[in-house]
Amino acid sequence: MLLLGLAGCSAGGTDHPAAQGLYWTLVSAEGASVTVQATDGSCDNGPHATVHESSTAVTISITTKANPSSASCDSEGRLKLVTLPLKQPLGRRALSGCVPPKGSEPRDCTLAS
Repeated sequence: MLLLGLAGCSAGGTDHPAAQGLYWTLVSAEGASVTVQATDGSCDNGPHATVHESSTAVTISITTKANPSSASCDSEGRLKLVTLPLKQPLGRRALSGCVPPKGSEPRDCTLAS
């Protein structure tokens, strides 16, 4: 499974960086939950996930922010599993959001990259 996109890392400073969208891949969809895998930076504060559901689609957005108070950062990404509850099983609903919106093309999020 290939994950693209690493969250940025910034050491020190007092500015509050904007949240960055993270690529994610579907690991499993069991019952009324889905588990996704995302890459977060070693000094990031995240990942944070939001889920929007309709009767025909589920959109998952995963973001992170650099933690300016982190004392040590490296360029290594950390794979994180995030399990998200759904109001009902994913079933045949479309799954989207696996690619951050800025400059990215939509793709089928149920397929591994």
